[in-house]
Amino acid sequence: MQIESNPAAEGDRLAMGAWGSIPLWPASWYRFGSLAEIAARPVSKQMLGRRMVAFRTAAGEVAVLDAHCPHMHADLGGGCVVGESIQCPFHHWRFGVDGRCVEVPCSDTPPGFARVARYPTRVRHGQVYFFFGDKPLFELPFFDGEDLEDFASSRTICEELQAPWYMVSINSVDRQHFRIAHDRRLLDDGVVEHPAPFVQRSEYLFAIEGSSWSDRFTRAVGGPEVRLQVTEWGGTVVLARATLARARTWGILFLEPRGPWLTIAHIMVLARRSRGWPGGRLLDRVRAAVRLQLIRRFLRSDIPRMRGTHVRPQSLVHEDRDIADYIRILCTLPGGGPGA
Repeated sequence: MQIESNPAAEGDRLAMGAWGSIPLWPASWYRFGSLAEIAARPVSKQMLGRRMVAFRTAAGEVAVLDAHCPHMHADLGGGCVVGESIQCPFHHWRFGVDGRCVEVPCSDTPPGFARVARYPTRVRHGQVYFFFGDKPLFELPFFDGEDLEDFASSRTICEELQAPWYMVSINSVDRQHFRIAHDRRLLDDGVVEHPAPFVQRSEYLFAIEGSSWSDRFTRAVGGPEVRLQVTEWGGTVVLARATLARARTWGILFLEPRGPWLTIAHIMVLARRSRGWPGGRLLDRVRAAVRLQLIRRFLRSDIPRMRGTHVRPQSLVHEDRDIADYIRILCTLPGGGPGA
């Protein structure tokens, strides 16, 4: 589906008038895919304006590199893993997990130019993540005070939104939006803070007033009010913790910009692991899957509403002051890529 106009762009940045500009591809963490995808062979994808490849070595190390071989531009995703390296399908040049060429069949010494960009990589809950830059500006985030090993993860689902990536993260400070789109009535003034560079945290108490089956189920199981804390790292990683009287849910979104008007949201939900009794793992997966469907229904109401939306500084009003403050912060984010 075509959209008639785009937000003004300056190269790889989205113009925001006097505020500056927001990077189209921020230097932040992104989800590449599942570890199972690369178990048998390398996988390449078009991401963040370039071709990228992920592979797993014989020893189990995972790497994400730029996918085009520097020799004749062949896609390394069409090659194979040989020991601790990935082999180009065209002339069998091999590259290590650091992106350096380690072998050229027709030469004793690889040429100096024979290297590709590599990206810092992490594996968590069966998913592969990478930082879009040479060195992470911050570690792959998780919930404060929580241990990764205490949680089981749902599968990851993806939703496509026809809007700039920042419109998703702006939702956390858009007080008007929660009432209109999600049937949530604000019960306090909320708190918006910036505890560290590249981090924004907001927290609100809401009454759940919707009549949908998911809202009725949430009230019956968890309670009529929810305290929502959302922490955003680098603009593209969104950690949401919903606390009700009788339940708590942890959700994570990784935003992948596909262009000025297209964003893919990678969504997963966590459930605290059951310990010490048979069948606990199955129950964990069921609980996470149920929570995922509730979160998916909650977020899906936004998809048609967000089509074509973007921020114009001259159109903001007093009630949008938190949005204006957040946009100013996003304009300070560095763009990602090799050298970032």
